[in-house]
Amino acid sequence: NRRVQVFNPAGKLEARWGDLSRTAAVHVSKGLVYVGEYYAGGSEAYKVAGRLGPRVSILDTKGNILARLSEEAFGDEPGRFYAPHAIATDSNDDIYVAEVSYAEFGMHPNSDKELRSMQKLIKKCSA
Repeated sequence: NRRVQVFNPAGKLEARWGDLSRTAAVHVSKGLVYVGEYYAGGSEAYKVAGRLGPRVSILDTKGNILARLSEEAFGDEPGRFYAPHAIATDSNDDIYVAEVSYAEFGMHPNSDKELRSMQKLIKKCSA
C-alpha cells in the first residue's frame, strides 16, 4: 500500500502513483490530491524513520508531488502527525486531518497524556 491507484468510472486502472509511504487517506479537491501517509514500522521505528512519514503529501491530478507536510517523526507539535487516516478541506482550503493516535501510540505504558486525534491546518498566503 505504498501507492495510490487511479481508476476510471468503468473500473479500468489509469495510473499508479508511487513515492509514498503507507497510504491511509486520499482526498481530492480543486485539482489537488491530499494523501495521508504513515510509517508502518511501529512506534519505536517511528523515532528513527526519516522522510517516511507520518505526513500529508499534496499532489496534482497527474500524481506529481507538489508539497509534503511534515516529514518529521511523529509528535504533538502543530503540523506533525501520528497516523493520518482521514483528510478533508473546507472552502478556505484549510486542511483537516483525523489521526489514529491512541490505538497506535496511546496504549503504551509510558503515555501520560491524551493524544490529539484531529487537527486543522490553516492555509497561509504570502503577501
